[in-house]
Amino acid sequence: MRRDLILPGLFTLIGVIVLVGLGAWQWSRMGEKEALVATIRARSVLAPEPFPAASTWATMPLADMAYRPVSLSGHFDHGHESHIFFSLAKPVNGVGGPGYLIVAPFVLDSGGTVLVNRGFVPQARKEKASRAEGQTSGPLTITGLVRLPEMRGMFSGTDDPGRNVYFIRDPAALAKAQGLSGIAPVMVDQKTPMPPGGLPMPAQTQVEIPNNHFSYALTWWSLAASLAVIFLLFARQPRS
Repeated sequence: MRRDLILPGLFTLIGVIVLVGLGAWQWSRMGEKEALVATIRARSVLAPEPFPAASTWATMPLADMAYRPVSLSGHFDHGHESHIFFSLAKPVNGVGGPGYLIVAPFVLDSGGTVLVNRGFVPQARKEKASRAEGQTSGPLTITGLVRLPEMRGMFSGTDDPGRNVYFIRDPAALAKAQGLSGIAPVMVDQKTPMPPGGLPMPAQTQVEIPNNHFSYALTWWSLAASLAVIFLLFARQPRS
């Protein structure tokens, strides 16, 4: 190899290796996402089962519970609800855009408390006083899908407990902020509908998850190939 190509060749090799590696990672993520989508589709259509007893929560296999339909009997504690910022991309009955998921403790008749994502409200209906008709009281039975705690990402917003605004669904963190104890390690997305016109608007669990990792992998690999071609064209240039 010409000596003047050693350094450019080294940088090109490193770049190609990095780009190929990124493409391989996206290919692997595609397989993981396909498995997740298949799991969600299979579990979300099962018949609801009673939520596990509080005595089993410490050893409950969380991964096996994700997206399983459950039923809960008890009552809501509306005095300790939390508001999680959320944007409903596809409006339902004219309700959508930026707003909040309303998470309220549901005290089980059998003991223990489960944080329930009751559904979506637009920004103007964040406060309870603006949606009094949705503050269900007394004993009731609801159904929903189990959701595992969300992990805080690099771009997650900063929680503001003073304004009761949060950005991830983490039952442990929400319970701590509200001064609650005896909380289940998972949350439940409510499916039981509200009375017509009532808020929050339940059943907003995202079952169809976008899977764009194939195109991402092709993009990285195309960049790797382009970089290699550019170096070859550069190497064919006559030496000055």
